[in-house]
Amino acid sequence: MVADFIPPIRDGISDLEIQTRREVEGQILSAGLKQTYDNAYGKFELAAYARSMGIPIETVEQIAQELAYRQMKIDLEESEFVGMVSQVRKIEALPDAGFREWKLSKLSRRYKLSRSEMMNAYNKALIHQSALTPMSLSQLKEAFGQSVQWTVHGWFPAGVTMLIHGHGGTAKTLFLYEVAAAIAKGQPWNGYPVSQGEVLILQADEPPHITHERLETLEITDDDPLRVFPGWQVEAMPQLEAYLSKNPVKFILVDSNTSTNRNTLISENDVEYARPMLQLSDLASRHGCTICVIHHSNANGDARGTKALHNSVSEVWALSVSNEATGERLIRIQKNRVGRAPGRYRFDFDPTANSFTYQGEAGDENSDAASTEKKIELWLNEDEHRGVPYEAEELAHELKININTVRKLLYELWAKGIVQREKKGKKFLYHVGNLPQEYPTDRKILTDRLNSPTERWGRSVGDPCVSNGFEPTDQLIDENGDFSLMRNAKNADQLISWDEKQTEQESTTDRSTDRLKKPTDQLALIDNADHLDDHLVQVGDVVIPNTSATWSRRGSTRIDSKELPPSKKSALVIPINEMGSVMFDELRQPSRVVAILGDDDRVKVRNQVTGRDSVFEINDVQIYAKADRQMK
Repeated sequence: MVADFIPPIRDGISDLEIQTRREVEGQILSAGLKQTYDNAYGKFELAAYARSMGIPIETVEQIAQELAYRQMKIDLEESEFVGMVSQVRKIEALPDAGFREWKLSKLSRRYKLSRSEMMNAYNKALIHQSALTPMSLSQLKEAFGQSVQWTVHGWFPAGVTMLIHGHGGTAKTLFLYEVAAAIAKGQPWNGYPVSQGEVLILQADEPPHITHERLETLEITDDDPLRVFPGWQVEAMPQLEAYLSKNPVKFILVDSNTSTNRNTLISENDVEYARPMLQLSDLASRHGCTICVIHHSNANGDARGTKALHNSVSEVWALSVSNEATGERLIRIQKNRVGRAPGRYRFDFDPTANSFTYQGEAGDENSDAASTEKKIELWLNEDEHRGVPYEAEELAHELKININTVRKLLYELWAKGIVQREKKGKKFLYHVGNLPQEYPTDRKILTDRLNSPTERWGRSVGDPCVSNGFEPTDQLIDENGDFSLMRNAKNADQLISWDEKQTEQESTTDRSTDRLKKPTDQLALIDNADHLDDHLVQVGDVVIPNTSATWSRRGSTRIDSKELPPSKKSALVIPINEMGSVMFDELRQPSRVVAILGDDDRVKVRNQVTGRDSVFEINDVQIYAKADRQMK
């Protein structure tokens, strides 16, 4: 089906005699209309007709165009455009960058277009010609899998492009060299499993002898599947694609974005500068490898140059020196689609061994995370718990650990491959060992079985017998039949004790009244002091915001604009991990809850050192110390 034909402008033929026009049409038809316009010899014939009759070549081409549509319903300009696209595609695949540039320049002049006009038309044609096939969820799962594939479990996803930026001297290259060496050797990186495979280092930022020395320090040998391409430039993208088509590669390091683009005439601030990044992202997606591109930071701590670089990749990490004396490095995850959650992660750097040791999330320096993580691991490995999936909420209640801490440590255990997780609805279930085949798929976990105050793992409240052979997972619930779960969509699942005759609405009202009546340092308990859930945030508690907490401008003490990211100076809500380090550290200090706002979904806290008031989502804070509670 030919698109609607738009007749060309006919100014040039207005002076032609009718007879002359007929003669031109006759000669074109006798030479074979389609052939005349489709090949170089035919073009030469049209030019010869024009010269012999003293008519501009453009006029003869216009006559041929109109004649083709009238006689054959063919738009010859469309055929010419298709031919141009085909020629550009072939030229783009040439390995010699200089010859490629020469051919493209010649082709654009042949079509009487500028180079940018021709390439713009070509790029839009590729988008138009791309096949868009909608998929059902089952087709999507079959084609791409259901779960995220990892190159380094929990840190570096497979099939994506990552941008790692930082100022000079932060050891960006050394950090990724260590990751590359672990992948090539198949050894865990900082305790996290890797998917072993070939590694490519596209190095254009340092001399080859420096690269050799650094990799030798990491004990890389010729037997390891690691290859270096010194002096690589983005113009060699066709060779890279050809290599990936023949060799399965797990990890590609590009060092650096600036050095590999040194031959371009495009400004770093232009959107077009991000085109090679889009090409790399396409290669990563099609070949299932992880591509890490090193870049430099600007004065604000963001990736330098056009914002299109940030938008063209799946992950953006910023690496900085947090302590010059100790050499501590800080990775700030600014953007993620499938990897580790945004936050700040600490690493100790040893320059003598070029090694980095993960120390945990920034702000958790005083927590006993290692022993708590081991406590969770040992509990899941007990005989009665192996092969049984548990929600994070279940583990929090069983082990009397803050729910946010449990979620964080379960992620670390999963990322290290120590525990497994399955998804049920919107939540994850964690377990050690394989689930038995006879295990009931409809087993009710914590939130299911507590929705009804009379249902306890297939038995009624107070029934000493256990049906289906399963014991209650939550000791508090098993021992106290007067407990129920009040669901709060914005505050996860919180246990509240109340009289069984009391309605949920009445209980909620009573709790709000209690908050208003009591002084902040002596809060009244709700019905039963012995069974108050320590995870319910109340006025007077001392809390610490999470590293990924979002600060709300309304109700908070004003923050100096120098501490705010340029793009969010007027925003109403701002993630604290995007603020300056001084303000980030202050907001992460212990603060006392002075008010519960809204529908119990926000909390106003006061810093115990500076007196600063800040408003956060209630899910974004962890309880550091509970207020003194006395029965009225």
